[in-house]
Amino acid sequence: MANPDRPWDWCELSQNPNITWEIVQANPDRPWDWDNLSMNPSITWDIIRANPNKKWCRTRLALRRDIFPDFTSDDEWSWDQLSANPHVTLKAVEANIDKPWNWFSLSKYLDITQEFLRANLRKWWCWGALSRNPHITWEIVQANLGMPWNWTGLSANPSISLETIMANLHDPWNWAYVSMNSGITWKNIQENISLPWNWYFLSHHSSVTLEIIQANPDLPWHYVGLSWNQNLTWEFIRDNSEKDWDWVGLSCNSFGYYHK
Repeated sequence: MANPDRPWDWCELSQNPNITWEIVQANPDRPWDWDNLSMNPSITWDIIRANPNKKWCRTRLALRRDIFPDFTSDDEWSWDQLSANPHVTLKAVEANIDKPWNWFSLSKYLDITQEFLRANLRKWWCWGALSRNPHITWEIVQANLGMPWNWTGLSANPSISLETIMANLHDPWNWAYVSMNSGITWKNIQENISLPWNWYFLSHHSSVTLEIIQANPDLPWHYVGLSWNQNLTWEFIRDNSEKDWDWVGLSCNSFGYYHK
């Protein structure tokens, strides 16, 4: 490491992905922050497992993407943090079903199957989060109709198609959340324009492009919602400066930067 005697912020440096394990090993006397090293993506899970006596932070390790599928329960894990890892697998949970998992957190991300849910209905599921979990399909819902499904969550669940919603209009769908459902396409909207869409959320929707808005000027676009749309450009804002833009939304809008 060049210039190790500069006034580095060692806390921030420890989580910088340009810092490799080789650099850490070559500078063992430096004040590395082991909490942040534990989350550094350049330091792989294999490296961590090969160096068990280092001052790794188990809470941070539990949130790493790469601990699955080679997860082992032999280590002293923070089970709350492990449960909150969006990459936790059903295989890991099934193999350690007796461990103190946080079922509220697991409800959000776990790749749940119908068989696993039915075998574990007495667990402390969060039905609001479970209803929005993209691994929950309409088939699972139908097979467990007696469960306390949250219809707002189901309305936003991308695994539930508009075709399913249309076939079950008697159910208490929340159309604001249907309108923000990432599984809904512009074709769905266009072919069913008379449905009770929420145009604030539709204007925000990732499938709604500027070309669509320009080609359909008579639709009730909501410019406050549109202010948050990642497809927006500053040229479009400038050309439509008289619209009711939400400047908080525009200030937060990355304009597709993270999708480039």
